[in-house]
Amino acid sequence: MIPTKDNLKLGLVLGLTGPIIGLVAIYFLKFSSFTFIEFLDNFIHENRLITSIGSLSLLANAVLFTIYEYASG
Repeated sequence: MIPTKDNLKLGLVLGLTGPIIGLVAIYFLKFSSFTFIEFLDNFIHENRLITSIGSLSLLANAVLFTIYEYASG
């Protein structure tokens, strides 16, 4: 059964997990030489990283949204 498009709980789950999945994917692809805690510390304290990695993490959210829209017709 496909959930309705207006589903607050599903929207919150997808909206919160998308950027987290994107952040973890970027960590494994580009920053795996650091520990995850070091990566998060650098991410939080360097403005350059916040902008670039934050944008890519939100792109992962857009991908999830597009998949959901396509799947729910």
